[in-house]
Amino acid sequence: MKSIVKTATASILAMTAFAGAAQAAPLTFPEPNNGVVSLQYGDFTVYSLAMLNYYAHNKTSAPSGDDQFYLPSGPGRISDYMVIATGANISNSEFANTDNPFNTSLQGNQSSFWTGSAAEPSPTFTGDQSGTWDVSIDTLRNYLNGQNLHFGFNLNESNGGQSLTGTAQDALAWGKVTLVDLDTGLGDMTFIFDGTNANPVVQSQTLFDNPADSVAWGHIHGRICVKSTSTTSTPELLHLDACTSADVGGVTINQNLGADRTAFALTNADLNSLVQSSGYDIMRVELRLADMNNGYEQLFIFGSGTYQVPETPVSEPAAIGLLGLGALGIAAARRRKKAA
Repeated sequence: MKSIVKTATASILAMTAFAGAAQAAPLTFPEPNNGVVSLQYGDFTVYSLAMLNYYAHNKTSAPSGDDQFYLPSGPGRISDYMVIATGANISNSEFANTDNPFNTSLQGNQSSFWTGSAAEPSPTFTGDQSGTWDVSIDTLRNYLNGQNLHFGFNLNESNGGQSLTGTAQDALAWGKVTLVDLDTGLGDMTFIFDGTNANPVVQSQTLFDNPADSVAWGHIHGRICVKSTSTTSTPELLHLDACTSADVGGVTINQNLGADRTAFALTNADLNSLVQSSGYDIMRVELRLADMNNGYEQLFIFGSGTYQVPETPVSEPAAIGLLGLGALGIAAARRRKKAA
């Protein structure tokens, strides 16, 4: 029940913050279009929030304020989400049967992270295992409250240090999400995030083969080149990495937004459907990061896509009405909790 109250409270705060502005939480995303408006990394569709924000507001600076694609994730805000990995002192203790976040802070000359070798977070619950971040599907479903499952990822690199990719602001990532059934005999379902892409031209930019290992790393680029808004009104990715003199009408967008602003949103329709309605009991997340030079990267879960962005500003009386309705909803939830 705490997760339901928390979700309602977060939605009210978001709507209050955006009162008078022509947008509201949660985020909505365009239809996937690999290599144009989104990218495919293995089984996951990935959206660049900085790119979408450029086309929504015609600004190349990082999303902020009441921008449509500003998803704050600093230490004081990331606690609104279900956090998988972070370097901040964050707990998931309000959620039953949920691991606390893994710690991605770099130590000494460390430039990589793997849940399989990192300190195992507490607590331990039925179905929890070492080496992955685990959550009860029931808890996750209550947290999402009908919204679509998305993963948020922060790229938090400096201009120097490790550079396997040749660009200091880039990093490497690999992940596996597994749905596990503990009792009815359903086979495990696995979804992989890596650098593979059905389009070989795109894959040449998303895949990084490190001779030192056999991981099909997803190459996370700190900068990308997109079509100028003066020549198109819809998002159009030209290529990964900064624009060059050959990119006529191209604009460089920075995706290395640090820990305070979410850089990417990841989703998979089949995974979302199974989480929303299936007999699976546990979701496990395995995460690898490499070529890190700053620390810390963050990975978390948020709900999106149920509510549409309003076309007209929300007036001040309407915002007050939303607060009143939200308060009634929270009170009702607490009464149900007491009755149970």
